[in-house]
Amino acid sequence: LWDSFSGECLQTFEGHLMSLDSAKFSPDGDRFVSASRDYTAKIWSCCSGDCLCTLAGHVDEVRHASFSPCGRRIVTASGPTDRTAKVWDCTTGEILCTLKGHGDEVLSASFSPDGRSVITASYDFTAKIWSGSRGLCL
Repeated sequence: LWDSFSGECLQTFEGHLMSLDSAKFSPDGDRFVSASRDYTAKIWSCCSGDCLCTLAGHVDEVRHASFSPCGRRIVTASGPTDRTAKVWDCTTGEILCTLKGHGDEVLSASFSPDGRSVITASYDFTAKIWSGSRGLCL
């Protein structure tokens, strides 16, 4: 965690077993989610530095993770073997739905501003819009 004005490192977060591909703050800035090549994403407290929850369920590297606008859900995107995105409950770590339908690695995933839809981008040359609650491609 860096101070954006001074460039000073404020805190280092450790716990993943392999390198990270992304990190995103929650809407309130109290937490962040990290995506790792160890097949997991982790939710961290920015204040305490504690890992609050580990999101495990992908069968390949987690390339991207981001919070919903309300901060209660996270969407993750996974590598070439998995080819899915998953929507998670931030409190329980439960998978709410799996977004399956890309023909190659899913590079990124994010929620729409109202939190109802998810958009994914893939190496298969497509972007897809999904229902964020049911996991259906719209």
